[in-house]
Amino acid sequence: MELFKKIVHHSLQNKASDIHIGPEAHPAARIDGRIHFLKEFPQLSEIQLAEIAESILTSAHLEKIEIGREIDFSFTFEKGIRL
Repeated sequence: MELFKKIVHHSLQNKASDIHIGPEAHPAARIDGRIHFLKEFPQLSEIQLAEIAESILTSAHLEKIEIGREIDFSFTFEKGIRL
């Protein structure tokens, strides 16, 4: 989860509107309408993604992921920051 917090902080500092994460890929952020891969961060493993997902998603979201569906969601991060 610490890695995800660093990704979020980096994205916020760069005024990203979205963060995209997936298995065996560098995280990406949408900045000024363009997707930028954040190569300063490592590619995320399936285990890391599962840990992130379990810490921020609802059980309904987790069920959708388990059946192979993508989700688009927001959540409240530190200090009330809504992502």
